[in-house]
Amino acid sequence: MIKRREMLLASGGMAGLVMGSRALPEPQAGEAAVAAGSGDGLDVRAFREDVGIGRETADTDALEMAWRHAVDGRGRPGAAGFASPTTRMQIRVPDVEILYGGDGLKSDVPNFRGVFALVGHGMGASRIRLTSPRYLVDIDKPVLNMLMQDLQIVGGKGAYRNLSTAAVGGSSGGGALFERVQFSDYSVCALASSSPDDPFWHVLFCKFTGQDGSKCAVIPPGDGHQLNGNWWNSGRYGFHLRAGENVLVMGNRFGGLRKAPQPRCDLWIEPVGRRSSGQGIVVTGNKHGNENDSVADMNVLFAASETGHGDSVVDYGAHPHSEVPPQSSSVLRGMTFRDNEHTAISGRRRGAFYSTIERIGASIFADYYDGSLPLLFEFAKGVPSLSDGNWLAQTNEIHLRVTKPAGLQGAALVPCNRPGFGMVYDQLGVASGAQGVMSDAGEDSGFPIIFLRDGMKGFGRGAKGVRLSDLEPDMVGGASSFDGHIRFC
Repeated sequence: MIKRREMLLASGGMAGLVMGSRALPEPQAGEAAVAAGSGDGLDVRAFREDVGIGRETADTDALEMAWRHAVDGRGRPGAAGFASPTTRMQIRVPDVEILYGGDGLKSDVPNFRGVFALVGHGMGASRIRLTSPRYLVDIDKPVLNMLMQDLQIVGGKGAYRNLSTAAVGGSSGGGALFERVQFSDYSVCALASSSPDDPFWHVLFCKFTGQDGSKCAVIPPGDGHQLNGNWWNSGRYGFHLRAGENVLVMGNRFGGLRKAPQPRCDLWIEPVGRRSSGQGIVVTGNKHGNENDSVADMNVLFAASETGHGDSVVDYGAHPHSEVPPQSSSVLRGMTFRDNEHTAISGRRRGAFYSTIERIGASIFADYYDGSLPLLFEFAKGVPSLSDGNWLAQTNEIHLRVTKPAGLQGAALVPCNRPGFGMVYDQLGVASGAQGVMSDAGEDSGFPIIFLRDGMKGFGRGAKGVRLSDLEPDMVGGASSFDGHIRFC
């Protein structure tokens, strides 16, 4: 192993490493260097033996040299200036605190393929502390495969930012795994990508505690994403899904550790431009807590991004949401929200779901509600009223499932502040007596209350509510299978 390393040095395989404009020193000799070529990956201490004892320069140099050696593939047989998935080497972070004061881990190799792994010994053992307002990994090239695991990353603007607007696509490999990582005290966004197609992001069992005004993660368009078992407890935004398809958001916990100066949003779903998106997004088993809640907080938000913020117009990690409704061609459909728990403080002004998007359809909302929610689904004031042309909205389903009906505001839960949004299943009758839920019998709403299907009776303009017995039995599997009401909002 030592002989191989000596050959690399003699051939210049590890010489002349540059991070930005700063030349890095050569690796130190010693027993720690043996790990540089081992099958377990690159130990950061292979490049500076005095890592993790509070010396920022030594820590920064060691981490940057390990990054360049692993990611650019220098000095490894078969490498051609980049690291392919078959030759990727892990960067092993020891169980110490590393002080990183660099400009961010980057790559200036022209044919960089963005394959890297940064692995520690546990979020309570291996810590990287950013001592300057930078991102730990800050690149502008497509990333095919990456791994961050068993670490704590503290400070800076965030842990990972990619400003590349190139599509990765599933056929190119794709994939990002962030597992058991604690992201702490970041000021902008812990994880973000600006790619228009970057599939297979898995964020699993991570903890996000950002500064006020920060964002937990921007998940790029693409399919196969999974966001499971995470805890977001501080900042302005939790997960920001730039739509996409086939996304699973499951078993996450949202709640504030402290009061925030701005209204918070747990989950933000954004449509992608002028095309339909959202198909296959499943949000289930999450808890929207009311700890340090404010009356203007939003559990789930459907909105476009403001532009022109941050270091670049494509830096979605720095973009807040826009209260201005986007073009009418922006569509979100095919989403499922099921078995999530929404809690709210007394005096809450926002609905559990808040939208500046007009065209939302073919979606199911079947969550549990506990607390003083004024209504379930709220459209912003600037959103146009639903119209004849928006038949898509009439395909939504809202299931009223509450854990404490007596605690609901006004003793009646309003499903939506826009008539014609879809079909409401109200088994417990919690919407009875609510004003403005269904159209009055004589009102000409300008569109059918629900998208009519063959075999249905009694549905039309101004319908105030119909029992399942009014439906053809073959539509519901037998009218006696459900004892509730169907209402329309």
